[in-house]
Amino acid sequence: CAICLDTFVKGAYVHKLHCGHPYHERCIQKWKKQRTTCPTCRFEMRDEFSARSVITIEKKENDRQFVQIEIL
Repeated sequence: CAICLDTFVKGAYVHKLHCGHPYHERCIQKWKKQRTTCPTCRFEMRDEFSARSVITIEKKENDRQFVQIEIL
C-alpha cells in the first residue's frame, strides 16, 4: 500500500481506485478525508469507491510472489 507502505496480505480488503491503484481500505478512507487525488498518480478520485476487492497472494517457484485481485 503506497499510503502506509505495508504489504497486502492474503484475504486483505482493498479498494482499487478508478485509476487502477489499490490501497488498504482503512488507508484510502483516511486519505480521502483530507485529499481528493490518488496518492500514487494524483488522478482525481470520484465520490464513490470502485468495487471492494480481495487480494490473493501465492508463492511460486524461485520465491516469486504473484498477486491476484478479485473484485467482489
